[in-house]
Amino acid sequence: MKKTLSWLLSAVLLVALAAEGTAAPSQEKKDASSGGLKALKAEITVWCFPVYEGYDKLMGPALQENLNKTYPNIKVNCELQSWDTGPEKITVAYASGATPDVLLDGISRVMPAISKGLCVPVDDVLGKLTDTIIPEYRNPVVVNGKNYYVPVYSSNGYNISVNKALAKKLGVYDLLPADKVHWSYDQFLAFCRAARAKGKAGDVYPTQLWAGSRSSDSAYFSFLMSAGSSILDKEHTKCLINDDNAVKAFTVLQTLIKEDLVPMGAATAKDSDASIAFYSGKLVMNMASAGAQTAVYTMDKVKKGEFKKDDIEVEVFMFPTPDGKTDPKTVNWGPYGFSLFKNKNNEDKIAASKLYAEEILGNLMYIKTICKAIGNVPATKVGTVDFGDPWVNGQFELANGWSTRFSTSGMGILEPWWTQVREVFFPEMQALYVNEKTPKQALDSFAAKTDAIIAKESKK
Repeated sequence: MKKTLSWLLSAVLLVALAAEGTAAPSQEKKDASSGGLKALKAEITVWCFPVYEGYDKLMGPALQENLNKTYPNIKVNCELQSWDTGPEKITVAYASGATPDVLLDGISRVMPAISKGLCVPVDDVLGKLTDTIIPEYRNPVVVNGKNYYVPVYSSNGYNISVNKALAKKLGVYDLLPADKVHWSYDQFLAFCRAARAKGKAGDVYPTQLWAGSRSSDSAYFSFLMSAGSSILDKEHTKCLINDDNAVKAFTVLQTLIKEDLVPMGAATAKDSDASIAFYSGKLVMNMASAGAQTAVYTMDKVKKGEFKKDDIEVEVFMFPTPDGKTDPKTVNWGPYGFSLFKNKNNEDKIAASKLYAEEILGNLMYIKTICKAIGNVPATKVGTVDFGDPWVNGQFELANGWSTRFSTSGMGILEPWWTQVREVFFPEMQALYVNEKTPKQALDSFAAKTDAIIAKESKK
């Protein structure tokens, strides 16, 4: 059955800089004498990913300290997962029953658990916080009439981050699209060739490709959809990504490798390698970039003195299209938040996990801290998120405006089999990047594997 985030496009209109400027929800905890929650004794395990440095400390020790002011006998063990190995660990946990009590992650990765009945309904949590959550996020994932997901912030659509300072230094900035949105494949490649020619002496590349990690495939899917291709048919019963438009997009990526416009080793490079090279001043563009995140991270590094603002200033652009006239598209995974797991139906653990969820959404400081650190839109009414830098505020507004105009979630991300589809994508990218397969062969193989996954899962 087709599942989509129908609220996505309207939700991203409510960006933080124009959020409903209500005050933060009351921090007063209820006595809970009816449930005896003050005396509740439980130890819960929380899994999260490193969305920014220090995130696990906020979600673990800092949150537990506040939680313990009212509930002194709840202990929180926050375990940080790797972007490379974490997804596989989660998949194994679903199969083996070794799930955490709370998982902080995107919707697509938790849908298989929800479909298998591993998660706890959270209608009571969302109900208590109804006035806190922006309306479009109040029912993020409903299965059989019950909610199974607590949103924290909205993901942004993917885009391209450009080091404006470096582009100007190389004399290639004027080759970028004036509206930051519409440019053709020919213009994109012309920019890359010029940037490589001007930067070769300093070992600077226009951008970098990666296929050695399980992350940031959204950038590639966005590149493909901007070409005019569709990942799936409307009913999510067949993969359509092997059409002529997708072949054109893959041919552009292959051209980057053939013409030495990206560093060697694309098949084994990780998205984090591209980010490191970008921050090191060795890439003009970073395509493993979501919304305004790179601009926010760069501002933070400048503040820490890791490099000077004159050396790197991030400006966001959209993905190119074949003719430069049609609008691009960008994948949006919807909100990022958490789900609670039944495990052995330990009532105390489940109750403690719900209190943990309420503590996050009911605390203005947590949500603002997270969104200011990563440049995403809060799912709650926290008022204005000001990054303290007019330039970064501007990039934030641009990125979120583009999410409203160009992003889509209607590509199967709520299907329980979507994580399996993601697993078969990068092997085809690797084959393309080492020239074992042509663009058409790689796409045909991916489509066939996706169709096989859909057919198998539809029989269950």
